[in-house]
Amino acid sequence: MFKEPPTDYLLVELEKASHQLFREDGRPREQLVHAIDQVIDWRRYIEDNHDTVQRELGLHGISVNPRALVVIGRRASLTADSARRLVAMENATPRLRILTYDDVLTSARATAENILGPLWDPGPGAQVYFLPPT
Repeated sequence: MFKEPPTDYLLVELEKASHQLFREDGRPREQLVHAIDQVIDWRRYIEDNHDTVQRELGLHGISVNPRALVVIGRRASLTADSARRLVAMENATPRLRILTYDDVLTSARATAENILGPLWDPGPGAQVYFLPPT
């Protein structure tokens, strides 16, 4: 669970990077279905026990339907068709995002580049020095 300003939260379900998301026939694998079910179960629990969750868990201001994120698998395991299926699965569960670990890395890299400027891989054995602006 991550707190998002000003008063909402993000449920995060982490699964193994080694999990495949879809079977060869295009159907979602059990691990992906289980992760989505976990998010749905947590949302149902929060909705049914909203006051208790705020008071006993200290999640003040949490909505009964917080945004959710499932991180699972690798992007290389997805075909164009399975990537489209993933989007359809997200659309079927409002406020749910499903990302692979590669997607998380790409997003983190883009955020770092927005803050620090372009990043690069100088190769093995290279020494990189950063001088702050004067």
